[in-house]
Amino acid sequence: MKIIDRIFNVMESKNIKNIELAEKLNINKSVISNWKTRNTNPPSEMIVAICELLEVNPIYILTGKEEYNDLSKDEINILKKYNLLSERNKGKVENYIDERLKEQNQGKDTKDLAL
Repeated sequence: MKIIDRIFNVMESKNIKNIELAEKLNINKSVISNWKTRNTNPPSEMIVAICELLEVNPIYILTGKEEYNDLSKDEINILKKYNLLSERNKGKVENYIDERLKEQNQGKDTKDLAL
């Protein structure tokens, strides 16, 4: 699969339109249509901006591999779910984790574990 295929797959899965990508990149939407029609990849200098809009790792767009260092499948699954949450709900999850860590470490001589 080519870079452009991965870009359009992510755009489709996240319901992002060509016009949104064009506005983010400061280009005409016909340029994006041409990439798809001609099956050509965008210029390398646009990859980071594309990944920011799509909220994906550039490694995935460039290689198709999801790089998560040494995380377990469970950890990856939790991160994927977390990334689907709204900013408000992400804050709730972070607060919940902080509370559980405090409970877990009550009575121990530890530093503040809040990240």
